[in-house]
Amino acid sequence: MLRLCRSTLLCTIITIALPLSASPCFGEEDASHRSLSLAEAQQIQAMFDETNWDINGGFEKLRHIFLHLSQSMGMIAKYVDVKEHGKEANPSPLIDEVLPDLLLHALQIANLYDIDIGDKYRERIEFLIHRNKMNKQAANP
Repeated sequence: MLRLCRSTLLCTIITIALPLSASPCFGEEDASHRSLSLAEAQQIQAMFDETNWDINGGFEKLRHIFLHLSQSMGMIAKYVDVKEHGKEANPSPLIDEVLPDLLLHALQIANLYDIDIGDKYRERIEFLIHRNKMNKQAANP
């Protein structure tokens, strides 16, 4: 289980910025580097938002998240536009900024509505698998 030092912002930042093996915020059982679970990421995001996000409630927060998501979509559009014109484009901004920001904002929305994002992801994948199966059956009677 994730054990975070909730008493200081510094520990939250260290937890986010460093591999788990280097973080003083995790117990010895977490000493090896591993990926965060969605539940852990959602918990960290909630703590991060409390001290680092200017707008933390209701529709105003959702609207602000939407603005940031729009910026991310713009970065994707810029990359795709360059590629569409047959030129080389650097994927680093997509990998290093857009991808983690998309997760960050998904976690924020889940937290805003007090939803377990892992459960919603699982439900969505199960729905898509079922829908695709039904579409294939309808296409090949």
